[in-house]
Formats: sequence, structure tokens, C-alpha cells
Amino acid sequence: MTKPLRGIPFLIGTYIAVDAIRDVHLVVDGPYCTVMKAEVQAGHDLSSTLLSPHKDMRVVLTGLGPTYDEVNDLVTDRQSSVREVVERVIRGGEAGLVLFTEFDFHSLLATPLPGLLKEIAAESPVPVMHLPSRSLGGDWLDGYADTTSVLARELDLGAPDPSDDRVAIVGYLHDRGEPDHEGNLAVLRELCAAFGKELVSVWLSGGKVRDLK
Repeated sequence: MTKPLRGIPFLIGTYIAVDAIRDVHLVVDGPYCTVMKAEVQAGHDLSSTLLSPHKDMRVVLTGLGPTYDEVNDLVTDRQSSVREVVERVIRGGEAGLVLFTEFDFHSLLATPLPGLLKEIAAESPVPVMHLPSRSLGGDWLDGYADTTSVLARELDLGAPDPSDDRVAIVGYLHDRGEPDHEGNLAVLRELCAAFGKELVSVWLSGGKVRDLK
């Protein structure tokens, strides 16, 4: 069966997921339209911290400065610019985790970004992860799902400590940090408590990286 087109791009789903984890910083290598997609989420979520005029943004673009990169610039070797921006975000000290993604041209050109990100991660005080782009074939739900899948696969969640009295909920679509979601999360805690369970983590809930553990 052909998957229906939903019309909302892959990267916006990634932004929604990143917006739902307050100390994740996302580095994006792509043309200027990546900023416009971040503005879509910032306009949807009145409490969004992805873009800020007062401090470092949580969405950081490798090609944005006094002049921004055009499409022609994106077919050159991007490794040095990617390294510089990712390491700058790490040095900023505000990120609990740094995520990197790009437009699909890297895959088409076979740019060795996963290896570069592993090199940076080996020396980083915070986790650094690569989210492969599916901007040519995925939609916003894929972006949200792929982001959480990368976190589940690569984040050090610590030693398992199973308990019949504690539960986690995986798959909650947290698209904005506003009162409707605060109410939903309160009800989920109350439902768990009614069954004698403690809700210890919701993926995703608008918290920080530590709240995923």
C-alpha cells in the first residue's frame, strides 16, 4: 500500500521532537529554508525555545552567518564547517545532548558524516548523535519517530532497574509546551497512580534529557 502524503516535511517533525526536550541542541546542515521550518514550530508552540533573540538558539545552522550558504555551497566538502559548529555548540555548555542532521545531499554525495560525528562524540562531555535525514522521502511523523528512535538506541539510560510499581510511557506526541499537554501529562500520572503505579518517564514530555532515563 502506498503511504499517504501528509504534506508536512520530515525536518519539522524533528524540530517538534527537539522542542520537546529542553536541553537538546540540534545542528542542521542545509540551506536557509531550514530556518523557516524552525519558525513554523516556533510559531506553533508559544513556549518554544528553539529560536531565541536573547541567547544561543537550540537550532543551529552550519551555513548561517553574515552570508548564508546557497545550494551550490552544499555540494562541497562540509566536514570542517560541521565540526566547527558542532564543537562550538558543545563548548557553549547549555546542551545536555547535541543532535546533528542534514539534508539528503550528504547521502547522495556519500559524505562521511557519521564517522566525523563519532570522532567528535569520543571527546565530548555531552552525547553527540547523528540523525540521518529522510527529507526526500519522509514526513513529519517520520522525523519525530526517527529522532526518538536515535535517542532510544544511543542514549545511555543507565543500568536497568525494573520494578512492578514504576512505569514509562513511550509514544506520547508532545508538540508544544502549553497547558493542554500539561493537563494530559497530569492525567497520565493520575491514571498510573490509580493502578498503584508511579509514572517515571514519558517519551516525550517537554522535560530534559535526564527525564528520559
